[in-house]
Amino acid sequence: MGSVHDNETRVILRRLAILLVSFYALYYIVSTIVLFSLRVPYRATLPFDHVVFGVKSRPALASFLAMISTYVASVVLMLKIVKSSSNAWDYVVTVSFLHWILTCLVTTRFPTNWVWWLTFLAFTAALTVASEIVNFVFHDLRQSAKIADAINA
Repeated sequence: MGSVHDNETRVILRRLAILLVSFYALYYIVSTIVLFSLRVPYRATLPFDHVVFGVKSRPALASFLAMISTYVASVVLMLKIVKSSSNAWDYVVTVSFLHWILTCLVTTRFPTNWVWWLTFLAFTAALTVASEIVNFVFHDLRQSAKIADAINA
């Protein structure tokens, strides 16, 4: 019976599927909270809205805050699902790329809002760095400590 490694295709695909479902569940939960707190009518396409995005109106602010909050909270998803600092950036970039594709498909337009692009790219980069650090500190270092303790025992 062989051991399962983080770089096996089936492990990557399973974790990516779980991460995608979790990311959009989180996005919709955060979007709903932001919409209700700003007293904006519910829109099911809010996670994909790049036209009404920014800080000039409450609906635009809702889209903006939902994206930021989702990407910040996604660090926990990366820690619980990915469990590897060496693969964290792959998952973040893949999820963000798929989000961009879905955004184009849902809105049937290419995003041209510079605020959306700046937020999207900045928080993708921030999530990449944060995921690497969090996975290294809370997963990889602990694994190294366990191995060192086993060797020294």
